[in-house]
Amino acid sequence: MNCPICDHKQTDVYNSRQTSQAHRVWRRRRCRSCQNAFTTYESIDMGYLTVIKKSGNTEPYSRSKLLISICNSCIGLDDHINTAEALVDTVEKLVINNHQDSINTEDIANIVLSTLKKFHTSAYVRYLSYRGGITNTSHLREIVNTT
Repeated sequence: MNCPICDHKQTDVYNSRQTSQAHRVWRRRRCRSCQNAFTTYESIDMGYLTVIKKSGNTEPYSRSKLLISICNSCIGLDDHINTAEALVDTVEKLVINNHQDSINTEDIANIVLSTLKKFHTSAYVRYLSYRGGITNTSHLREIVNTT
């Protein structure tokens, strides 16, 4: 890990802990050259995961796409960006627990919906409406009641 201050190539870890989500590691580092301290976060690389789109095309998993969609559904909540980050961590953990190399977008959406439904009703409904296919409020009520 290069120092972000002086770009020196050697740093020492002097504190390390798992985050509350338990699949990220927080590390406190100190540069051997300039002695500045900084924090890093280590998480699982999900680059192995392929997402199968509705069209049948495939693409590499993108945390940023998932984060944007969840962040949009959390607008209006206190600290919605950090809340969305924590929700993405939860969704990724559930995806990892499936032990598969590929997943379709529908399965990801269902995992997000089940996570949001337990977390916050309005975020759940917003995500559901962004997902598309909802034509009117009665259709929305029908979907909400069946999930």
